[in-house]
Amino acid sequence: MKSLQSNILIIGGGPAGLATAIAAAKQGCSSVAVVERKKRWGWPIQCAEMVPRLIGQAVPLEREAIVQAITGLQFHFGDQMIGSLRAPGYVLDRSRFEALLADRAARLGVTFWQPANVRAVASDGVLVSHEGNQYELEAGVIVGADGPHSLVRRVFREEQMEFAYAIQHVLPLAQPSEAADIFLAPESGAGYGWCFPRGSEANVGVALPLEERKRLRGALDSLVARLVRSGKIASATPIRRTGGLVPVSGPISQTVIGSMLLVGDAAGQTHPLTGAGILTACACGRMAGEAIARAATQQSFSPLGEYEAQWRDLYGDYLARGLKSRKQLAQARPDEFLEAIRAAWHLRPSC
Repeated sequence: MKSLQSNILIIGGGPAGLATAIAAAKQGCSSVAVVERKKRWGWPIQCAEMVPRLIGQAVPLEREAIVQAITGLQFHFGDQMIGSLRAPGYVLDRSRFEALLADRAARLGVTFWQPANVRAVASDGVLVSHEGNQYELEAGVIVGADGPHSLVRRVFREEQMEFAYAIQHVLPLAQPSEAADIFLAPESGAGYGWCFPRGSEANVGVALPLEERKRLRGALDSLVARLVRSGKIASATPIRRTGGLVPVSGPISQTVIGSMLLVGDAAGQTHPLTGAGILTACACGRMAGEAIARAATQQSFSPLGEYEAQWRDLYGDYLARGLKSRKQLAQARPDEFLEAIRAAWHLRPSC
């Protein structure tokens, strides 16, 4: 077994891990390595791919990664549109987005282990299998950006997260649209369905609490049939299928221990109500990378704690409000559900 060393080792090459790597390398950190299990960046896509326009403030956003612009969200309750939100943003090509971030990181000197599987994690290194060989990778700082089932998080001995499960079909749109649609119903509780346009196609999906996973396929089939009847979707035959876990219990209580830190889904930095996580993953990854660079300059782990304080100062209240709204919506009675939706999503009435 070979033993190799790097100054910074990032487990996970999604938006959180790549944003961390880019920020650390830009600040002058040498020997930054990313371990990524997927052979192709961002594939298979396990994401609805919509992000707010602010994403460009957190990471470089190349035009090639944008499928189309979105002007806002339209909310539906039964057959009624009950409100809308102005929410300028983009639907991304998630795979292209990650590939471009990885290319940016590589040009800054970041190295990649890909595809590689992490077998075990300790406070000073990880055991990795790559191309049929086993390696012990030692590092001064280890970043867990390895998603909902983070192996790095297990070292923190943190509380269990709660999850929603989402399934999604990519379907042909009947006509172009610049608005994204959200579908809510009392039987879904805090879960919801969506139709996000992406050029000539749409991401159509449903997310429900993990314990209600068996209901997902029926709920998605019902939503797709509704969209076909309304003329929104041209065909119910999927172009692609995907699914995955979404953390919905808010951030964990501690994201830094010694020389280890957590970012993105691994840290629970996903909005508990909407399930949105790309922006927070990228923004928190940037903060993590900058804190790591300060730690390297000062030869002290103390600046890593600044990452914890900084991201909580920026996003702590936002995520806490999202968790409160999720709980209120999940507990709402059918007769009060419509008003609970308006309060949770901060809707203005539709005209």
